[in-house]
Amino acid sequence: MNALTKMTQAIRTNRETGAVSIEYLAIALVVAVVVGIVIAAASGINLTGPFQDAVNSIFDY
Repeated sequence: MNALTKMTQAIRTNRETGAVSIEYLAIALVVAVVVGIVIAAASGINLTGPFQDAVNSIFDY
């Protein structure tokens, strides 16, 4: 994450307009990976009660 922050600062100080979209894509990739890890970890937990019912209702197709 520190490398991403350094890249962001370098882009802003050089006023590179074309590279800003790459910055947002990198941030979106990090967020997608973290969300994927959280969902994978949550699917391995065996919960009971209202919380589990709510989670099941979200992911039921």
